[in-house]
Amino acid sequence: MNGNKSKNILDPFCGSGTTLVEGILAEHNVIGIDIDPLSALISKVKTTIVDISKLIRVLDWLVRGIKKKKNVGLNQNVKPLNIGLLKKQSTNFQ
Repeated sequence: MNGNKSKNILDPFCGSGTTLVEGILAEHNVIGIDIDPLSALISKVKTTIVDISKLIRVLDWLVRGIKKKKNVGLNQNVKPLNIGLLKKQSTNFQ
């Protein structure tokens, strides 16, 4: 797949979407098809671009909710998620 950019790639049995991901990373136009709904879902999840700032806001909301529940009597062994690591390691595929 090296060389010219913007090649069109059709994967008629896309499975978990690895070919689609590699095509996207190489800046090609990709289309994936699969009859299995689970495979289609996995491919969609793997190829959907995530807005990191929105993800961090959702994680912050989730952590606040967990801490609030913890203070109300949730199992005291539950540790809050350290989203600082995610913020440092976030990757932008755009």
